[in-house]
Amino acid sequence: MENTSQKSGIVSLTLMSLEAQVKTLFAEAGGKPVVDLLDRLCKISDQEQVKVLNIFSNLIDRIISGEIRLPESDSELKNFEDELYAEIINAMTAKS
Repeated sequence: MENTSQKSGIVSLTLMSLEAQVKTLFAEAGGKPVVDLLDRLCKISDQEQVKVLNIFSNLIDRIISGEIRLPESDSELKNFEDELYAEIINAMTAKS
């Protein structure tokens, strides 16, 4: 009979549960692109992180409310991305 105590110890079970929760969290929030975004955020200063996250949060709120919709065509999406980029740069370089 296999020794199951090694596979069902409190630390092992807790780590497996935590891993499942983290996977579910990221899957619900966009998966690997979200992890990649978080990795990128770690490379900028705390002040820049706050500004970028505030801009993204405001953008998402505007999408949720229906105030804006993301364009369907590639060219319109590229224009939208360029405008968003300009807004982010303006917010990051504005004096607080």
